[in-house]
Amino acid sequence: ELVTHSENLRRGVHWQRRKTHCPLGHPYAGTNLYMKPRGGRECWACRTTRQQKRIAHTAAHGAKLAPEQAARWFPKLPKEAYRP
Repeated sequence: ELVTHSENLRRGVHWQRRKTHCPLGHPYAGTNLYMKPRGGRECWACRTTRQQKRIAHTAAHGAKLAPEQAARWFPKLPKEAYRP
């Protein structure tokens, strides 16, 4: 049956939508589901772990960030990580 592209999209299920768990086994459901601003899903537990690792790495390597940048990307950084 010949149908339009939009009809094809409406009928189909994208392979990413069929995923119910992240690669580490956390469910894509409830409070563990983070919806990205540009679309897509992310596991909240994995996202939090990745952010904590990034914060620790940045603090350990003495990265100096502008206060507004640090507040946006690393809200839990120690004060010594900020530029004077």
